[in-house]
Amino acid sequence: MRPGEHLSFYLRCALTWHHSIGIPVERLFHLKLVRVGALPAKFTDPHRSADLVSGMIRVDVEPGEHEIEFIVEFAYAATADLVGLNTHRALPDDWPTGIKRWTASVKTNLTVLGPNDRPVTPVTDPSLQPLAGQHIKVKNCLTRMEAGKLKLIVTLEAAHTPVPVSFDVVARVDGKAHPMREMTYHFFKNRHTSSGMQ
Repeated sequence: MRPGEHLSFYLRCALTWHHSIGIPVERLFHLKLVRVGALPAKFTDPHRSADLVSGMIRVDVEPGEHEIEFIVEFAYAATADLVGLNTHRALPDDWPTGIKRWTASVKTNLTVLGPNDRPVTPVTDPSLQPLAGQHIKVKNCLTRMEAGKLKLIVTLEAAHTPVPVSFDVVARVDGKAHPMREMTYHFFKNRHTSSGMQ
């Protein structure tokens, strides 16, 4: 990313037990501070659910490598003490005294690009061509009516691509091109991640 741009973030604060087992204790959390390097960063639109907080950060630092740190405040509280409290919106000052409070942080690296930096280095080695070995192919294609319009649904299947790939999907019907979505695939340590829509 580049200076002045916004970074989307998602922090998952996993529970150590499931509510269905009946323990009368709830875990609360609140994103207290975000730092890029040594400087606090402004974050907007924070959204909390049972185990997730997400939002946007404006990155106003010089190009280069930076450490980004998320500082989260946690608490355990008795379920009975939380009646009437919206735990997804309540701030720590609104929390009951609770059983225990603590603060934890998560750190990761952030690369900020300069005006002449390229965000992606192209791979030109022919042996790494993902289409050569049919690493990506169309699994199936179907149409259905939705809101009075014909909707085309294409499902792609990806094997172990030799390099991360990003590409645009375009459907051609009767010679006319219909842009669909951008897709990305990345395999890392036997795990597959993808983004984009079918």
